[in-house]
Amino acid sequence: MSSGHNVDSELREIAQALADSGSYEDSWDIEMALLARGHSPAVARRVTADDAVRASLDERCFNAVRRRA
Repeated sequence: MSSGHNVDSELREIAQALADSGSYEDSWDIEMALLARGHSPAVARRVTADDAVRASLDERCFNAVRRRA
């Protein structure tokens, strides 16, 4: 496994945990949270660039926000 793939996997897990927290509305918010945590714009964007990943994050955010309400 390449180092880049491992980093992407770790960031995807972080993004999923953020989405599941109920503190973010959608994948855009997750991308901004990654930036706020010090990740570069290119890295933060890479995590949310895939349509399927973005849709999954949006759904996770939606469900988590509903659970918090």
